[in-house]
This record gives sequence, structure tokens and C-alpha cells, in this order.
Amino acid sequence: GKVRRIAIPFAVVSAIQYLVFSLIPVNGPQPLQEIYKVYLFPYEQLWFLYSIFWIFVLIGFLDAARMMETPSRWLACFVVSLAVHLAVHPTRLFSISGVNYLFPFFLMGYGIRRFSKNLFQPAMIRAYFGLACVAYMVYITLYAQETLTKAIPEDIYRLVGLCITFSAVPL
Repeated sequence: GKVRRIAIPFAVVSAIQYLVFSLIPVNGPQPLQEIYKVYLFPYEQLWFLYSIFWIFVLIGFLDAARMMETPSRWLACFVVSLAVHLAVHPTRLFSISGVNYLFPFFLMGYGIRRFSKNLFQPAMIRAYFGLACVAYMVYITLYAQETLTKAIPEDIYRLVGLCITFSAVPL
């Protein structure tokens, strides 16, 4: 079903968009003989469809392997996806970079949907609120001082942003 609803539209729309942009060059010339590249390196905004297709394949594998059957197993997958998201900067080939970017967010939604009884207990809500407040204060502090903004590595900003996101969304 995912092939029919995601992969086929991705393939067709990518080809059509590339053809249109070849005939009406918006960002410079795009040779027709290079149309195959839209399937290797996702084209324009369509990286999202390619990435989400691979995420569904990966989720199917994790479900089949029973790796997300319990809250603790889901949490382990979630933590690993966050670590990979922060530490690995993969290639754009086959939209692997898009999968790396989106997968933690997808797993968050998966966990919220499947394990809401565990994730929305009063203690957890207080923890989300506390983390969101602290992370947001750090974020404001980093941006408020220009010397800090230039001195802090980009990965720290990403980590703070993820802390805000993964605490504020459940709230």
C-alpha cells in the first residue's frame, strides 16, 4: 500500500517536475539525460515523500522484529534515533539524510499514539514542562548574546531545539 500511495506518486511527480523545470529553467539548466538523478537524490521538495517511504519500511521492520512492542523498547529505538540524528550526517543518496532528519519525530508520534498512558502521566507532564522551560531559556540565552551565538557549535543548537520540540509537543 505504501508503494502505491507514496513511492509511485513520488516517482511520477518527480519526473514531471524535472521535465517542467528542464523546459522552463528556474535554477539554471537541467539536462534531460540527468532525469534519473531524481530517483537517486530526491528532487526539490519531494525528498519528503522518499524519506517517509523509507521510514515506513523501517517502522515495518522494527514492528516485525518486535522492537517497539513495549514502552522501554520504543524508548530505546527513540534514543538511538536521536543519537544517530545528532551524530551522523548521512548522504542525500536515496534521501537517507531525510530519513535521519525525520525519523526521531516520527518515532515520537508513534510513541505518543501507542504508549500515551505511559507518556501522559502527571510526573511525565511535569518533566516535559520543566525540560521545555529550561531548554527554552538556554535557547534564548544562546541567541541573546552574540558572542555565544558565534562560539557555540551548531550541534548544541540542534540539541537544544530537539529538547524544546520533544518536550513541548507532548504538552
